[in-house]
Amino acid sequence: MKEQIITTIWLLTSLALYSQTNTIEFTYDNAGNRTERHVIEMKSPENKTGEQQNEELEKVFAEQMGEQEVRIYPNPTKGLLMVEIKGRKDATNLPAGKSWQAGARMELYGSEGKMVYSIDKVKEKTKVDLSDMKAGTYVLKIVLDERVSSWKVVKE
Repeated sequence: MKEQIITTIWLLTSLALYSQTNTIEFTYDNAGNRTERHVIEMKSPENKTGEQQNEELEKVFAEQMGEQEVRIYPNPTKGLLMVEIKGRKDATNLPAGKSWQAGARMELYGSEGKMVYSIDKVKEKTKVDLSDMKAGTYVLKIVLDERVSSWKVVKE
């Protein structure tokens, strides 16, 4: 009996510790069906003495938009937000006179619904500087060809 209780306590403790080290994030389509599952390992950085630092871990949000993967990080941000678009065709595979950036744009809206930032030709890696904007919640709208995706961005 004691052995079962000890085993149960050990198992519950192990599960509790494991649940604090990983986060599972799901991606859903427009109909509400789960399309992807991402396991995000949460590791605490350590300094030279082995003590844990109070640094916040960078969280990356990703979404498939057709053949392209869009990633934004860190969110929440203190000022600089990175937007990466992977899987875009380069200019050699597109019709003459059209670059891959032509169908990619971003717009950032404040809590009042007013557009506060806009980029018409998004690069593969784009830095969005929010350091001059006040803290709050913003909506980042990314348009790739005919696909539109909206992201909630928190500025601290």
